[in-house]
Amino acid sequence: MVLGNDHPEAPRGKPVPGPVVQLLGGRLSGKSAVLRDLEAQYTGRTPTASVDLAHPGFGQPGLADVRAHVGSTGSLVTHLLFLLAARLGADVPGMHRIEFPRLSLGLLMATAWRPLRSDASGEDEEGGEGDEGEEGVLPADYRRELERLGTWLEQMQPNASRRERRRRFAALFDVLVTHLGAVTGLPEGISGLVVDTARPLLESTGLDEAPFSWWGARMRRRGVHHSSNLWLLIAFHAQFRDEDTRIDAEEDLVAAFLDDIDAYYTRKRLGNGAKRPLILLDNVHAEPGRALLRLLLPHYDVVTTRPVVVATQLDDGREPRPGPLALLGQGWPDGGAVRLALPPLSQKNIRAMLTGRGLPASLQWPVARFSAGRAGCVRHLVDAARGEHGLSPAPGTTGDAGSYADELLLRLLPEAHTREDLTLLAPALDARAAHRLWRARTPPRVRTPLEAEARFVALSRELAAAHWHQRPWPWPSGELVEGRAPFVADQGLRALLLHRLTASASASEEAADRWTHTHLFLRSLYNRGELPPGAAEHSVPYLHHTLALNDLASVVRCLHHRLTRSGPEEWLAAVNAICAAPRPPAGVVPVTDDGLGCPSCETVHHREAHDMVRRLVIYVWRHSGPLAPVPTADELPDTFHHVSVQLHSHNRERGVIEALARVWYGALRRGVQAPHLPPPRGVEP
Repeated sequence: MVLGNDHPEAPRGKPVPGPVVQLLGGRLSGKSAVLRDLEAQYTGRTPTASVDLAHPGFGQPGLADVRAHVGSTGSLVTHLLFLLAARLGADVPGMHRIEFPRLSLGLLMATAWRPLRSDASGEDEEGGEGDEGEEGVLPADYRRELERLGTWLEQMQPNASRRERRRRFAALFDVLVTHLGAVTGLPEGISGLVVDTARPLLESTGLDEAPFSWWGARMRRRGVHHSSNLWLLIAFHAQFRDEDTRIDAEEDLVAAFLDDIDAYYTRKRLGNGAKRPLILLDNVHAEPGRALLRLLLPHYDVVTTRPVVVATQLDDGREPRPGPLALLGQGWPDGGAVRLALPPLSQKNIRAMLTGRGLPASLQWPVARFSAGRAGCVRHLVDAARGEHGLSPAPGTTGDAGSYADELLLRLLPEAHTREDLTLLAPALDARAAHRLWRARTPPRVRTPLEAEARFVALSRELAAAHWHQRPWPWPSGELVEGRAPFVADQGLRALLLHRLTASASASEEAADRWTHTHLFLRSLYNRGELPPGAAEHSVPYLHHTLALNDLASVVRCLHHRLTRSGPEEWLAAVNAICAAPRPPAGVVPVTDDGLGCPSCETVHHREAHDMVRRLVIYVWRHSGPLAPVPTADELPDTFHHVSVQLHSHNRERGVIEALARVWYGALRRGVQAPHLPPPRGVEP
């Protein structure tokens, strides 16, 4: 699409479709890396512009925060168009420089008005009197020169000399551009292209030339009527300054920008293989990215030459997207946009990155679990693993970035209070439990109930954003869980938050007590029958938090009780959800057996089954933490085989239980962990 007629299948002398390609992915998914690679490959080969819309200075070295210069004389869209025109107008070997005459005239009319003093003294910066009717924006000397030029234009004879016309326009032009840099905040190197392009137009070109005629026709469609194209262009400033019509004015500027590009690519240049412009927009979800895309897309079609735009956007990327390879042959994408999701890195990708750096392949499992396949997270963890062949804190790091988990969280959740609050709520299994925990453990900085409620709503919205992966858990039917996914549904984010919580709990006895109180509180929310702790009928979410408290005996007693009272698939789903409990930190000691015994252990045979349930829970739980290794080949006969045989003899449902060894062991060997171990289904009894 960019190289145009250099492509062997591109039609000679005709425009090649250049759509807006949206790269979708979550934070640290590798979107920006794609743009950096494209910029490196195409700069110097084709007109290329790269901007970061989430950066105060659009990611340009030495450019200050342009938002400080947004007001009645400019907007983020105008500043971005200044920058894009400067970058695309740079020299490219073998190509004539692209000029932007329509855009340059429009940008000057929108932004080059010299503001008066902010103290409302009625005098401009050089002592002239201001025009109070223009709210301190239109200076008296500009109005004076404009009126002089207008009078001259009305009286001008057809044979007026070009010299006289240049002199008249130059007086107006000098007023326009004197303070352009101060008004826009853009350095001369960026605004200079607009100035250099507009000066000869205003000084020597006839008003019936294409750039003026374009603006005349545009303003007439906006309902402004005047015989002079110059006056119609001047009327554009009023459209830009009026809040009700500024969006229309920005649309006109974007249209001028695109039509300047189309005018450059004449049939002759297309026939000679002129390269198409490439615009790289990083973080287009930030303003003015959304506004720019909204203004760009309606102008994309198959009959005009448009720049190829590659824009990155936060999104989970799970929705099916159309493939890009059939664009030229099978028509135009809906809305002029192709949405492509960046896939997560696979275990094979991660293993190749590790072994390519001389690191053990076994590290692929914790890297995959903490990163959830996000390319930026994987790269960080692989770099952190260098040297010691383990995931340890990076040397020399302190404070909030004191470990690899904290460093990743710092990038995934840049706001400190959001990291703190979500770490507190990470153990919650649903939104209702998280809300109750938040009300009981609200940080002291949140002072009022109203603030607390608003903060919880903000946290919920952050977790519901499209760039987080919402993966539900396969809960057994009938369990009292609000929704199918935990409160922090993104698996990688939840692993990082829980790791941060357990690491802090290991640091002190007070932190370990906080862990214990948190899980005691959360499990109480699922004890609606107010059963005593030793009862055998507790719910699965209750037992999930019980296991997080290191109370293995209570969990095994309840699961043994369930074994003869539920089908095997439902029972295995309960084991799946319970064994997804986070591993307690070192400061939380195992709960001693309460001595109540198991009501299901009536015979020696039943006690053997009880022991098999215990071995199964220990085995699955041990292999379901983020840092857990995958099982080795010699573990299968000793664990799953004996467990499945004992469970079959106890439960009398042969097919599903016997499939447990093959299905679950195979999944664990592939790095799958609870609660996502696949239940053995469809096995004939």
